[in-house]
Amino acid sequence: DFAPHLTTIQRNECTIMVAAADMLVRAGKAPAALQIYENLFARRDLPDNLRLIWLREAIKVANADHDMGRSIRWEQEAARLSVSQ
Repeated sequence: DFAPHLTTIQRNECTIMVAAADMLVRAGKAPAALQIYENLFARRDLPDNLRLIWLREAIKVANADHDMGRSIRWEQEAARLSVSQ
């Protein structure tokens, strides 16, 4: 699995990482996809509009994988971003 090794994501690689997370979910590897999202959201320089879009996708994956901790944390962040937009 390559997902644990993707701890540093460059800004120009974010869209590729989201596509990789989607492929992992479709392959039945949601935990690896969640790790990619976790690493992606660690970037503080993501534009809020993209962060919100990707948070919504990540929340779906977290819920499907019964990862309520991440789901709740990401839902709170999405709600905060929604209010500020």
